[in-house]
Amino acid sequence: MSEPNATRTLFHPFVDGVLDMPAGNATALFIGAPAGLRLPDGWTAPTKLVQPFRPDYLSLEAAGYAVSAQAESEGHAVSLVLATRHRGLNEARVAEAWRRTEPGGLVVVAGGKTDGIDSLRKRFGDRAEGHLSKHHGVVFWLRKDDGPAPFTDTTLPALVDGQWETRPGHFSHDRIDPASRLLADHLPTGVSGSVADFGAGWGYLAGMVAARAAGLATLDLYEADHAALASARTNLERLYPEAPATFHWRDLTRERPPRIYDLIVCNPPFHAGRAADPGLGTAFIAAASGALKPNGRLLLVANSGLPYEAPLAAGFRQVEEIARERGFKLFSARR
Repeated sequence: MSEPNATRTLFHPFVDGVLDMPAGNATALFIGAPAGLRLPDGWTAPTKLVQPFRPDYLSLEAAGYAVSAQAESEGHAVSLVLATRHRGLNEARVAEAWRRTEPGGLVVVAGGKTDGIDSLRKRFGDRAEGHLSKHHGVVFWLRKDDGPAPFTDTTLPALVDGQWETRPGHFSHDRIDPASRLLADHLPTGVSGSVADFGAGWGYLAGMVAARAAGLATLDLYEADHAALASARTNLERLYPEAPATFHWRDLTRERPPRIYDLIVCNPPFHAGRAADPGLGTAFIAAASGALKPNGRLLLVANSGLPYEAPLAAGFRQVEEIARERGFKLFSARR
């Protein structure tokens, strides 16, 4: 289900008159607001948007919306939740919306039929006041009452390998990604100088750099998912407190790093939503080329079928494939 359709589904009960639009001094919260958002005609309530994914955040900010990476305000008459295909993340978002809605207010949730929205709705049973199907999706709503808050336990982090804190919705939130593990297995010993992790996720690769460090000057983590970056900060500060780590919420496809590096490690994203998009990896390669010192090194891991050889050759003077296993390939590239 496309985000425009999901948003239309979310607002459908208000547009159709089944629910009254918030009026007067009422405020609204919208968790998961997508890029390209258009609020429906007649929607006048001040609406605070929450979008932790940096590219969408920047697009919403450029469009003039009040947007933040995480929910900060409370007492809203209406809280809107755009569901994803990640069950745990949906539960966390509904719990967050419930907490930030005033007593008697509405929590309205919508998502695509292929993303498990019906299953989410049915888990509320009679607590859901109503639901509608429209635009290939389902929307349902709850009235905040004195009953127990939903899904309060989903805000607790999971532990991967007994030590790495992650949360639902992070990439590979329940295990160490095998591509990242392959790269970690080939890190040089005695890593030193200025190092960056492009697409750091919840911090595993940066942690492996810190574990092999010998006089790091800087260890910069770049990640577009604000929530994953928060987990990375927790993990590095707890597991490797001596590492000179700094954390950057950036969209590396359009925001340049503030300094240059001796070594960059990278397991780049290659999906935009559900669709594979090798252009993301190509953009990360270009960003890495521009952020390395002369003779600086990029270690990049990718699925074996992704066509990164040409952009690597264009951005680096020396490129070598140093490993290929478990369906992944690992490159070493010199600037």
